[in-house]
Amino acid sequence: MRSQGLKQLSLVLLLLSLTACSGGSDSDTDIIGAESLYSPGASVGAVSYSQAYGIELLLLNEDGTSCLLNDGDYIEPGLRTLGVRIDPDSARIDRVLLSDGGVYQVKAGRVDDLYIAEFRVTQENLYQNVLVQVIHLGGLASKEKVVLRTFAHDYEDRFIKNSMGLIVGNDILSDLRESLAEMLDEMFHEAISDITGHSSGLITEIGYGDNDPFTTDVIIVSLNAEKNESYPGSVLHISLIIKDVYLSAGSLHGQSLVATSGNDLYVDCFAAIEDEAEGRGIRFILDFSDSAQVSFEHDFFLKDMVEKMFAAELKELELPCLVLDLSGLEDGMFTDLAGHISFYGKDVDLDMLCDAQDSELFDKFMFIDVYGIPQGADDGALSLGIGLHTVDYEEVIWERYVDSESGQADLEAGFDDFLKDLVDDEFEKMRQDYGALISNLSYG
Repeated sequence: MRSQGLKQLSLVLLLLSLTACSGGSDSDTDIIGAESLYSPGASVGAVSYSQAYGIELLLLNEDGTSCLLNDGDYIEPGLRTLGVRIDPDSARIDRVLLSDGGVYQVKAGRVDDLYIAEFRVTQENLYQNVLVQVIHLGGLASKEKVVLRTFAHDYEDRFIKNSMGLIVGNDILSDLRESLAEMLDEMFHEAISDITGHSSGLITEIGYGDNDPFTTDVIIVSLNAEKNESYPGSVLHISLIIKDVYLSAGSLHGQSLVATSGNDLYVDCFAAIEDEAEGRGIRFILDFSDSAQVSFEHDFFLKDMVEKMFAAELKELELPCLVLDLSGLEDGMFTDLAGHISFYGKDVDLDMLCDAQDSELFDKFMFIDVYGIPQGADDGALSLGIGLHTVDYEEVIWERYVDSESGQADLEAGFDDFLKDLVDDEFEKMRQDYGALISNLSYG
């Protein structure tokens, strides 16, 4: 009985001894390490800064070329061939792993002076993390993380579309009435000059205001964010007055058939804010979509007809896109800074922080593309999208803006058509009333 017990004890000790020996062998150490150190998502310790290898991540193209990848660079989603260059090239490298920082991981194989792997790039988050871990023989790693962009943009030399979005309430819009009035004043004067410059003489005089360049002759009575089902793209409801309109047209024997002066024109309309004119690039456009209703304050001959023609002409107003000189922004920004700033308890030298004398950061024009977003607006709030584009001073070539597809003399053509219809009606009436006495009646 005692002998049997000693045999059993000896067997247990032998098994424990064998287990301990197998656990201490080199080959089994590699197996255990492989199940932990190299597993996707495993935490691998980093070597010290002085011991770390230099790591470069490259994109290898099908044509044999390669390009260095840095943070923010674009990479097309899909299965991509990535290469890792390590400096110095050391024999103490155990293996090279590429991962997304999570559970997706691939091993890079040695090809000449690079470690190469096929890596799956996704666009789920609009960016792709690539974590490169160069594992040393001692179990620690040199690491490099590169964050790549997976959404393409080609806005170099162009506007950054949708770079900003704004919701503007009616209170803010009310404060902008004066600025908008000045802009509309410029637009209306451009339209009047266009009609005058192309007139054939039917309209002998047209204009408005007091001819004082320092006053605005357009008054915004109300400016509200408002949608209208009859004009789906509209985002603004505008009521305004064009002051002191004067008009002379249809000269007959030295007298104007249509004449008025000092007559305020009231305009009520819904407007869409658009930014693209076909063949003319980015513009600032107020599209009234035939919504304009106009009325003169004082009566005159053929007033109703003239009002209809003015309403027909108010289809849209167009200007070049807005532009801002950033140097002015720089002056205002630095002037408005606080007199004293501390950062984590340390005083900041504002002169050093704000000294832009030798900086070219603000030596630019910023072009601003503004457009309304009807689906994002409601009654009481205007939704705007804004695109931005900055250009160095010396790269801008200023040219006078000419709207080659404007109506030009459409208002005059309207008068011409109306007078022709008026004469035709009168001639026909004379033929009917005096047909027995008139053998021939015509003109032109």
